[in-house]
Amino acid sequence: WQKRVDALDWFVFEGLYFNYMNKYGYEHYKYRDSLWDRIRLFFAMLAPSAIERTVFRNYLGRAYLGEFFGACGDEATGVYSAAYKLLEVQAVVPSVLLAATFPALARTVMDNPREAQRLHRNTLLVLVGAGVVSAAVMLLLPELAIHTLYGNQFDGAVPVLRALAPSVVLTFVNFLETHMLVALGLVRAQMAFAAALIAVNVGANLLLMPRW
Repeated sequence: WQKRVDALDWFVFEGLYFNYMNKYGYEHYKYRDSLWDRIRLFFAMLAPSAIERTVFRNYLGRAYLGEFFGACGDEATGVYSAAYKLLEVQAVVPSVLLAATFPALARTVMDNPREAQRLHRNTLLVLVGAGVVSAAVMLLLPELAIHTLYGNQFDGAVPVLRALAPSVVLTFVNFLETHMLVALGLVRAQMAFAAALIAVNVGANLLLMPRW
């Protein structure tokens, strides 16, 4: 397996497996459990996996966007797609964070509500902080982001990215709150919430797109 798995992914797997064995009292797996290795493991878990890196490279590649732009034959669609792809890629931030916190949140939400509330609050603060920083970068430096990734041929995506930037904060918070509903066992409420978001999204598009 180690020969077929990316080195970073294997390091994360070894660290998580060691933690599992140590937590439940099994014989320790051969893993260097130094402070430096724990720090490296923490940051490695935040990094995208080999599959995610490949998807991001292909998804944000100029060749792919050029083909999409030519196929759609609609400049507005291509420009919007170039800007929106930057928002979609950032969804990895709440995904990685909630992958680490959701098990603890689901376990404590019924048995220890106070601890669950503390965990929810801390996770919310991290997501809001990350969302604000990301939104600020896209608001202040949209030209740098677009030109670095796509070149000058997608200059029209700059104002689109600036308009979409504030939605990053809402997207990050939405990740947490929908997971919170699942942790509480409110699956139907989560589905109703998702349906309401879809209705608002489609309705807003119908109202705003003709004006633009």
